[in-house]
Amino acid sequence: MSNIAFTSPSGTHFDHIIMIPLENEPYNAVMGSGIGNSNAPFIQRMLQSSGTAPSYNSYPTSGMVNNCSFDCYTAVTSGQEGINNCSTDCVQSFTFTSIFDELVSHGLTWKGFCEDTCTRQGDHFPPLQYASTQASPQGSCSTTGEENCYIYTCITCSDTVSSFSQMIDELNSPTPASYIWFAPSDCHNMHGTSGCSGGISAGDGYLQQMLVGSGTLSSPGPGSLLSTLLFTSGTFKPAIYLWWDECNSSPEGYPCDGNNDTPNLLYQPNLSNPYISTDSLDEYATLRMIEDNWSLGCILNDCAATSMKDFFTPSISASFSYSPAMPTTGTIVAFAGSFTGGVAPYAYSWSFGDGLTGSGATTSHNYNSPGQYIVTLTAMDSAKVTASSAQTLMVTSLTPSTVSVSFTFSPVSPTTGTSISFAATPSGGTPPYTYIWDFGDGAPSATAAPSHTYSIAGAYTVTVTVTDANGLTGSASQQVTTTSQQPPVQLLAGFTYSPLRPTAGSTVNFSPSATGGTSPYSFSWDFGDGTTSTASQPSHTYANQRSFTVTLTVADSAADSITLSATLQVVSQPLPLSSSFGYSPSVPVAGATVTFTSTVNGGTAPYLYSWNSGDGNTRNGPSFGHVYTNAGNYSIILTVTDSTGNIAREAQQVNVRSTSPSSRPPDPNNHPNSGGTCVLCNITHLAPTSSSILFTGFFGGIVLSVTVFLARYHGQNRRLGYMLAQGRQAALLADPKILVWSASTSTRRNGARTATGPRFIGGSISE
Repeated sequence: MSNIAFTSPSGTHFDHIIMIPLENEPYNAVMGSGIGNSNAPFIQRMLQSSGTAPSYNSYPTSGMVNNCSFDCYTAVTSGQEGINNCSTDCVQSFTFTSIFDELVSHGLTWKGFCEDTCTRQGDHFPPLQYASTQASPQGSCSTTGEENCYIYTCITCSDTVSSFSQMIDELNSPTPASYIWFAPSDCHNMHGTSGCSGGISAGDGYLQQMLVGSGTLSSPGPGSLLSTLLFTSGTFKPAIYLWWDECNSSPEGYPCDGNNDTPNLLYQPNLSNPYISTDSLDEYATLRMIEDNWSLGCILNDCAATSMKDFFTPSISASFSYSPAMPTTGTIVAFAGSFTGGVAPYAYSWSFGDGLTGSGATTSHNYNSPGQYIVTLTAMDSAKVTASSAQTLMVTSLTPSTVSVSFTFSPVSPTTGTSISFAATPSGGTPPYTYIWDFGDGAPSATAAPSHTYSIAGAYTVTVTVTDANGLTGSASQQVTTTSQQPPVQLLAGFTYSPLRPTAGSTVNFSPSATGGTSPYSFSWDFGDGTTSTASQPSHTYANQRSFTVTLTVADSAADSITLSATLQVVSQPLPLSSSFGYSPSVPVAGATVTFTSTVNGGTAPYLYSWNSGDGNTRNGPSFGHVYTNAGNYSIILTVTDSTGNIAREAQQVNVRSTSPSSRPPDPNNHPNSGGTCVLCNITHLAPTSSSILFTGFFGGIVLSVTVFLARYHGQNRRLGYMLAQGRQAALLADPKILVWSASTSTRRNGARTATGPRFIGGSISE
């Protein structure tokens, strides 16, 4: 379709309008309060970008438009009243002027489409009411491309399928008609009839099928009305007007309100916000809206109807300014008004708050007495939409006063070649003020807030002189000291990241640093895996395990830059964190140092170690030494935290004894009386008592008796005695560590008995 030359008649708000008449429902049953009703969900969505008037009277003047469809259709197309010439469906041949005649006389075109062979005829289809629309060259269309005629469409229709291919062809043509009337059947226009329920739900579903098909308002489906070139080519300004003729005889039984308000909706695709008119409208206002759009004039009752131009304009506002800001009595105050939105041209009216008024976008006024005055501007556009703005103006007495001034400058410690900003603040006198600056180097200025640059270092006296509207002056001076501009400091940068050994899939946090140059700085990161960032402190996640070259470019505000890189190693996921510990000696004693040493596996280094020694003390580090002052059982807890926040704990019970094990008997190999003979190896008789144990055995053919005194050699002999008394002789004999220190011995050799003192005949007993 790109080679088709589209043409469009000129209209103020639209160049094509499609009129879709609907039937017999009160306003609130379809539109609610103007934002929609769940009875009609599609119409509710249309209202989000449409205009509507909740106060729309179907019968404008009592007795003038009768309570019937025919009169309503006549009123909306010709401005007539009280016709009622047809109590049943019929064709009329009225000779008075209609909208169709107005269009044709101004070089515009119209076309009518009536669904389902137009069974209601002139009752719902105005082209069948007027002689001019039925006569040649108008009347029924002979060809598809013919204009100023009508076509009966959709010979067989159902509630769910609409056939309006002739109208779709019209809307896809290069020159669609300016004014199109499409009359749905009673099954689709909410009227209802025998064989179909009609009503709001049926009509809402039909409108959706016809306008958007399987799509939406923003993306209409193919073959739908809103998908045609009239709405999609960008060449035209189309509008759709949904109009209900009256509120009587609702199929659902909804009653009319006291104003007989009926639904109405003006849809334009370029409207982004809903509009709810506060005007009281009627059928004549609808006709007037169309006539005003193309400057067609008017016919009868439409001439005095309220315009609907506000439907097409955004919200409007008025504002104004005045000068001087602090007027005095007798001083002329200049006012300037502005108006946004609406339809030009605008009319301005002023109330100055002292009983006097003015007009025009700009005006002036002087006040004879001091005081507060409320100044009001009221502006009205050509659609008679108004907006107002009010301000309180303070007028003071005209009394001469001194003028004073002060000023500031920045930077306060400037260097040569640097622009210094000055700002003067006058007070007293009568505005407006004039300014003269002397910067001390021969360069003047006459603005309130000048800038100045010194090329030579030194101390300069800056003076500003202010003159008010009455010629009074005031001045102020300050000394400004400039120094030589120092060479720029070299730009340096660096960055860190955490964790130092990240794993694949974990977050790495980067932090840059920059010094020197001229701040502020900008940062550009390349993470080495094809992704980048301009954040100052970005975070990034690496998907794979390998090394990456991270590059950071830092640029200062003086266009200097520096680039640096670092290699980041991404490792695989570590083993689960676990911890354990050991201690030495294995039998701790109160008062002696116990050393605890940790072992850590898995996790991600470095690790943090936290110890609880069980007696109220804590330690840090992989190992520590501790002295317990009292014997007892202590619960030792080690807590290890790796660099990624994983935690492992290990707890053990440690038994601290009061004293160390008893001293061992002497080494038999070093004892002077040791014979190196184990008397326990051949025990034949065991006789324990409460104080000693007698051992009898054969050793090398000699009968040898050994007495072990339990009270002697402390724990060794006592333990041996207990174990022997408990029948653990076999265990003792099998333990090579258990040897005996004897208290006394006796032997027989050649019939003579020999006695000796205590001597060592065994080794040692270990605890």
